[in-house]
Amino acid sequence: MTTIRAPRARLTSGLAAVAIAVAATVAAPVTSSASATGCVSGTNPNSCVAVNGASTYVESVAGGVYLDSNASAVGHFHVYGAGIDFRSSDARYTAGFFDHERYGPPFSVKRDLPDGSRVCAEFLEDTRHDGSYVYHSPACETIHR
Repeated sequence: MTTIRAPRARLTSGLAAVAIAVAATVAAPVTSSASATGCVSGTNPNSCVAVNGASTYVESVAGGVYLDSNASAVGHFHVYGAGIDFRSSDARYTAGFFDHERYGPPFSVKRDLPDGSRVCAEFLEDTRHDGSYVYHSPACETIHR
């Protein structure tokens, strides 16, 4: 038995070393691209924002909504801040059982924004399907160098 355990111990140690090396390689950033997403907490549904870019350069911004499992909501997003002001069209957003965040179409920004500026998105829900909207608190991300 001891002759079998000793090689396994060496094999396990070798595999552990390989796993650590692979994890270090995978964990190392490959590009300088950065993105930030965030949702506010509170009464469901909640507003979310996704900012895609690097440093102060913002490629695109999208509004999103966080919903309970298998819930849906109809509405649109207002994305604003630092000279940005976009509105999406109304659409139905439906959450899965485990996947609760749903994002609308990304809005193209393609420019530098001032360091420290905030980009926000709010979900406007058409609860009565009559064109009157319930505003949900905005989710915001701060742009940093």
